[in-house]
Amino acid sequence: MTLYKNDALIPKRLPSAAETPGPIPEQEAPTPTPRILWLNSRWAVTEHALESRTTAGDPPRLVDYVIEAPRLLRVHQGAPGVSMWAAQLAAKSWVDDVEAMLEAIEQALLIHYPAQTVVDLAATDMEARRIWNRSHLGPRAAPDVAPVAGPKPEAPPDVVESGPNDFPPELPDIHREADDDEEFEPDGNDIGD
Repeated sequence: MTLYKNDALIPKRLPSAAETPGPIPEQEAPTPTPRILWLNSRWAVTEHALESRTTAGDPPRLVDYVIEAPRLLRVHQGAPGVSMWAAQLAAKSWVDDVEAMLEAIEQALLIHYPAQTVVDLAATDMEARRIWNRSHLGPRAAPDVAPVAGPKPEAPPDVVESGPNDFPPELPDIHREADDDEEFEPDGNDIGD
């Protein structure tokens, strides 16, 4: 059997070992699975990293998200002491359990950096929950700014305020009724009479 390639007729056969231009590559040895040091329902702390064990999508598949141990101490820009990873992960749509994520980050820091003082766990917890609530529950769940207390500004005199159950105010009738004897034809000047 023959194949056509670049307008040339090429015989279909594999080259022999003598015709191979170098050594035949051997299969790479599989990398050993790192030892798990701590595990919860969604995350694992291994000897080298913090790894997601979360499934997402339809059909469900494992979310491949790995934070190497040396990178765990990164802080969120503009928020001193807040873990960059907690803030970033809290905004991800596939992070459906903020408790498990925060617990995993805390455990990863305690295991890999027990004496660390870079990441403030309380500030990280508060900021990650705020971000998670905002991205998963909507902006009303976690307002950025507390409402200002004080007197309600007065409405201008021509504005009528109504409650949630009030019907709209009566509007003036803008159509003029025609007399029984004459036929009414609007000319544009009748509006508002």
